[in-house]
Amino acid sequence: MASILLTWELGGNAGHVHPLGCVATELMKRGHKVLVALRDISAGEKYLSPLGVDIIQAPIWSGRLRKKVPPAINYAELLMQVGYLNVDQVTGQIRSWLTLLDMVKPDLILGDHSPSVLLAARIAKVNAGTLGPGFASPPVLPMMPSIQPNADFPDARFISTEIELLNIINKALIRCGGESLRYLSQIFDTTHNYLLTYPETDHYGVRRGVRYWGLVQSSRSADEPLWPTLEGPKVYVYMQPNARSYDRLLDSLKQLDWPCLIISRNIKQQQIESLTAPNLAFSPVLVNLESVARKADIVVTNCNHGTVIELLQRGCKQLVIPLQTEQSMLAHRLASQGLVIAKGAGSPSYIKPLKEVLYNQILRANVDKFKNQYKKHNPESQLTLLADDICRRIVNNLPT
Repeated sequence: MASILLTWELGGNAGHVHPLGCVATELMKRGHKVLVALRDISAGEKYLSPLGVDIIQAPIWSGRLRKKVPPAINYAELLMQVGYLNVDQVTGQIRSWLTLLDMVKPDLILGDHSPSVLLAARIAKVNAGTLGPGFASPPVLPMMPSIQPNADFPDARFISTEIELLNIINKALIRCGGESLRYLSQIFDTTHNYLLTYPETDHYGVRRGVRYWGLVQSSRSADEPLWPTLEGPKVYVYMQPNARSYDRLLDSLKQLDWPCLIISRNIKQQQIESLTAPNLAFSPVLVNLESVARKADIVVTNCNHGTVIELLQRGCKQLVIPLQTEQSMLAHRLASQGLVIAKGAGSPSYIKPLKEVLYNQILRANVDKFKNQYKKHNPESQLTLLADDICRRIVNNLPT
């Protein structure tokens, strides 16, 4: 039996929790001891504790930036905006993880969006790797690439950020008894790299010489989607009610008068009443995406990684309206391959792109091609294969 630590340090929403839970339970079935260190332990209590998975609070930065800064242009700037601000802060972060590693004594660490634990693992000489979508595991290159595909920035900005952050991290590593990095992306230069995505859906583009595992989790809700009993193409919307595009999207759907099912988990009754229309049905409860795919003519989301890929694999035509950098990167990748129609959150109307999704035959053909290419890649089989690979690596690395 091996001791395995799964971690989640940066980012938001429960999309990070579900894959970790799937991997944890599969490894536990095989007799391994698994602990999951989470950024958000409330999400762990909700989704992982019922599965019998042990959780612990991950060491995270809980401060706030003192001044408003422009959007990050690469992963290096992103790190500086989420706590990698100075040597003391980064040193404290690494030491906290080292303390946790000393208590847990894992044989293997797999981190989702967890750069600090990867740095700590280097010092502690623990086998470690990444587990998650492409965004959380940037390619290992001498200079971290842009995360804003639609913008152009001077090389000097990339260089200065890389030098500044590398200097901070190396000083912290030396303080903690480690060795300096030659370049920043060496954080992710690990023995194990489990990319839970596909070449077409990797935020950074296709990487050579790596294995793509795809999704290892899928929609598990038993609730069936219920659209209004009206004629017309069915539209499934999965979007939070505070999204910048929410009201304009719903106004466009009202004008089209197509039957729409809108999943908004945090929507209040007062907001439902203000937006109500005969063709709009609201639900705060997630529904079964397999059933959605059988009935929906159009799907609209903010381009959440797991949801978008699962629906692509099920053959759904999608309109995506990204709200933040990670979603925008994925939307750009998918739209450039003709797999989705992407529209900005500031659009005054969504009538035209909704009609384009419905009637675009090239989009239909591209989505069908993706579906057929990965029809044998179901989450259950991919999870089994991934767990088998993890177990082989554990056996190979354990002391004889």
